[in-house]
Amino acid sequence: MVETIVAATYAVLATQTAAALPTATFTPPPTFTPTSTSPPPTQTLTPTPTFIFLLYTLTPGSALTPSPSPTGDGSGSGGATAEPAKYVCQFVSQTPENGSTFAPNEDFDWKWTVRNVGSKDWYKDTAMYMYITGDEFHKKDAYQLGDNTSVGSTAKLIVHMKAPKSPGSYLTTWAMRKGKYVFCYISFQIIVK
Repeated sequence: MVETIVAATYAVLATQTAAALPTATFTPPPTFTPTSTSPPPTQTLTPTPTFIFLLYTLTPGSALTPSPSPTGDGSGSGGATAEPAKYVCQFVSQTPENGSTFAPNEDFDWKWTVRNVGSKDWYKDTAMYMYITGDEFHKKDAYQLGDNTSVGSTAKLIVHMKAPKSPGSYLTTWAMRKGKYVFCYISFQIIVK
């Protein structure tokens, strides 16, 4: 019975997909009449149709419904979760400020403070902050939280860094992580002179 339903569903989807496609029209290529020894003109190719496949979920006693698409977690993190605002932070402050100047190979600490504005506490043994992308001038890729951070409280995060040896502008991005949730993206820019 399941095979019959799948086959029927496939047939309906194939028919709907075919009906939704634009009709193809043939445009003959331009004719070339040689008048000199120059090469023939370049032909422009006509794009071919793109097929879009829709996935459907079929449960007994229900109609065909499209599968849900991933949604964000409410933090602007781009995470694919269905629980908005579970793990979210609010940036409070940082030191040194963005655009601060350092000597080549200078050691320093980047300290940032964030407030837990989500609906779940952050526990020091399961939450961390980590390097995500950009220039790598940190000494360690990830750190555990120093203390538990309840909803409404702030967390102070410290990253040990070393300025790159070459002069220039450098940008790094870090974020917090709790299990599958990545949230609270913070970018930091320095200038090496």
